Amino acid sequence: MKQPERIKGRATLSTVLKLALAGGLLYWLISSGAIRLEYLTVSTGSLPGMTCAALLALAAMQIGAARYSLLLSGVGTPVGASAALRINAVMYFFTQCVIGPASGDVARYYYTVKETGKGAGAGAAILMDRLIGTAGLLLFSAVGIGLEWNLVQDSEIFRSIVIPLGSLFFFLWLSLLLGFVSLTAGRAKAVMLSLLLMGVGTGFYASGAAEALEKGLLPVFAGSCLFALTIALLLPELKPGAGLAERFRTNRVGEKVIDLLDAVLLYADRWRYVFLTVLVTAVQHLLLISSLFFFSDSINIPVVPDFSEVFLAAPLSYLAGIIPAPAAGLGVNETAFEEFLKLGSSGVVVAGASIYLVQRVWITLFSLSGLGVLIFKTKTLPDG
Repeated sequence: MKQPERIKGRATLSTVLKLALAGGLLYWLISSGAIRLEYLTVSTGSLPGMTCAALLALAAMQIGAARYSLLLSGVGTPVGASAALRINAVMYFFTQCVIGPASGDVARYYYTVKETGKGAGAGAAILMDRLIGTAGLLLFSAVGIGLEWNLVQDSEIFRSIVIPLGSLFFFLWLSLLLGFVSLTAGRAKAVMLSLLLMGVGTGFYASGAAEALEKGLLPVFAGSCLFALTIALLLPELKPGAGLAERFRTNRVGEKVIDLLDAVLLYADRWRYVFLTVLVTAVQHLLLISSLFFFSDSINIPVVPDFSEVFLAAPLSYLAGIIPAPAAGLGVNETAFEEFLKLGSSGVVVAGASIYLVQRVWITLFSLSGLGVLIFKTKTLPDG
């Protein structure tokens, strides 16, 4: 079999498996009663709340354009507000509506290059956007757990879920964070950041707040910090265009890797853009969580969850969407939100999948604006 045919075959198989996963999860949610048609209805009196929820979701989507624009500016690849909104719309369309190997990030990269002609800058911004987004969800997950701390302490099931999943994401994110700091700002700052995190964690456990979880989380926290710190100490300190350039610029792939690395390293001297992006990301996450809460208060479900319960379940469910699945984690997010919300409410709220599905429908409808961009806004690659 020729190489292009083999790649196409793997892509097709991957798509089929993802569809099977999504279909199986949705079938289970419907058959178990987590998704019911009557849950998805909206009374006339609830229309203002539904409108508010939809507008919050739309605002969160549009804030994503500002977030990406800030990161592009940080690597010297600025785009105008209208271009950022167009790219954001196309990204959401591919993420929500297109089934296949073309993801939202691929579309975002492609159309950013069409606007700017700078592939390395686009790649660096997308990479940083993913890192900050995941870090934000981890932080919001920790806050949500804190809001429902008594419940987490008393739930063996919750501890069995939170510990392995939280450990995995924390381990990966911390390794990336300290490694990036070591590469861009030097080992000394990476060590200082690691010691700061260890100090915060030590104070947390010394306070006795984590008594019920310390057997599971304390070793993971300490091990993750030490392993990530080891990575940071082993990595060299890099500067844009120096060190590895001559070694890797021997072929086209090496040149692309170095260009991307050089672009990422630009953030070392432009932390203001990263800090602003962190703030914008926090607002975006809060809007999405608030949107879920207002959706839950608008549809016809038996019991409406408290905001703290939604705050607990939502970030963990968004993190579950990292699992490869078609149409922005279709089925995966609904299942995660159903189970986390059920655990967070001690089994009282049993329609979490319906709540999340309503938000997904609205975001998908809003993402159709990206189709209009694809149809009516065509541009050619800039020269050079």
